[in-house]
Amino acid sequence: MIVINIGMHQPVLAVRVVPVVSTLGTLWCIDRLIRTVRMFYYSQGNTVSLIPLPNGSTRVVFKRHINCDPGSHAFVWIPAIRAFETHPFTIASATNTEFVVRKQTGFTADLHEYAQKHPNGELRAFFDGPYGTVPNFHAFEKVVLLAGGSGASFTFAVALDFITQTKNKRTKAIEFVWVVKEECTLTHPDSRLLY
Repeated sequence: MIVINIGMHQPVLAVRVVPVVSTLGTLWCIDRLIRTVRMFYYSQGNTVSLIPLPNGSTRVVFKRHINCDPGSHAFVWIPAIRAFETHPFTIASATNTEFVVRKQTGFTADLHEYAQKHPNGELRAFFDGPYGTVPNFHAFEKVVLLAGGSGASFTFAVALDFITQTKNKRTKAIEFVWVVKEECTLTHPDSRLLY
């Protein structure tokens, strides 16, 4: 929109702006088309279970596992919550396709409210990803993972990956520090992030 408005207010630039806007628009449309195709491919027959967690968090677990690197992120679309919105979240498990979503406003608030009204309820969901690259933590002898609040979704995924990959002989020690505001985050029976 900025490029179009500049072109409309500067007649001399308008001739140059048309190819730029056309190129940008074409690239945007191609990106959206590829994302839509990927999303429908990965999500055929897939649903999510929504589990309310303490302090306004929601555990979102996909029924069908999609191979992802722990700590990478993906876009999640749950039409029953918001029909035309996808949102990026960090993958919080090395073995399942699951996310821990902290309640804010909008989509995340609606997601948590639905999870509280329908614990373990299943909804049709779509997955687009994974995106991002995660450093190879297995290359170090000692790994220190620090997290605050819901940021632990990244560090939990990395720690679980260390636990499940017993063939890694280089890493001798893993230190995990998780800072939370309230103890119930750690002790609540539905806070099964490590399972």
